[in-house]
Amino acid sequence: MQLTVKELFGDLDPQIVTEDIASRVPGLRRAHAAHCGLVASIPFAQYDKATRLAEQPSWLSTSQSGRSPYLRWMGITSDMFWWRWALLAAELGPDGYPADAIHVPQGFWSVDENGDIQVDEKVVEPRYRDRFIPIDLGINGVLTDGIDTIRSARWLEQAWQKRAENPVAQTELHLTEEIQLSRKDKLKMARDYEEGRRAYATSVTPHNIEVKQHGIAAADLFESGRNAVRLDIANIALVPASLIEGAKNGSAGEISYSNETTKRNELYDFGTALFVNAIAARLSEDDVCPPGQSIRPELADLMQVPTPTLTTVED
Repeated sequence: MQLTVKELFGDLDPQIVTEDIASRVPGLRRAHAAHCGLVASIPFAQYDKATRLAEQPSWLSTSQSGRSPYLRWMGITSDMFWWRWALLAAELGPDGYPADAIHVPQGFWSVDENGDIQVDEKVVEPRYRDRFIPIDLGINGVLTDGIDTIRSARWLEQAWQKRAENPVAQTELHLTEEIQLSRKDKLKMARDYEEGRRAYATSVTPHNIEVKQHGIAAADLFESGRNAVRLDIANIALVPASLIEGAKNGSAGEISYSNETTKRNELYDFGTALFVNAIAARLSEDDVCPPGQSIRPELADLMQVPTPTLTTVED
């Protein structure tokens, strides 16, 4: 017996927004890439109170899984960006702490009624099922709090595309008499008029045709609305508005840019820091490193400001 998707699930909501659909919104795609790329480029190190350990856990800088730590933190940040929660699956060493870890993508893990984490065993090898480390961003992801903005952005984009494909006619040849013309005759009349206007500065029309000008078609093609949505996207995606390059008042020339380091600092301070701090706070728990120790980001090579330290250390 075969069942269709409709028979199984009923009529699907045409406004369902998935990660793939949300990624088609240019501003969100850029914000997502900015956060993920910045977090993935930040090294993490283990500290004993204020002292950086001379011998660092190898899993922080390498992996035996075939996937680099860069891709691990890219995936973790991506899941927190969209969904709030992300998951590491760890292989434990003889000391009971992680010796290696991989990112388990959203959709390949769940929490059962007992609160236990279940993973897709086809994706997570047995060696990485020693310990699961869920990481909570602490605030809702974009696909929860930003759903209305994403839908608005998609609607505006579709409206803009339709407008671009079907521009409003600027000139109307209005028949002042009750004359029935076929579609073919109407098209010929319009083309003849257009050809005449291209060839001569002055045109002559029959007595029963009135030429009506409807002004110049809006040149901005919904630019004001699209820029407003870009600002909303910047707010929900935790990035500076200038990062997604929305023009002000329909004029790209009005955008002001600061130097790259300043922009990176602003991105980090008001957005990316949330992801980095969530990762560092979770990795500093006693199931990841010994009591009194912590895992922190090392930002000296990326930021002009002093490397921030966690105000609380799990012990």
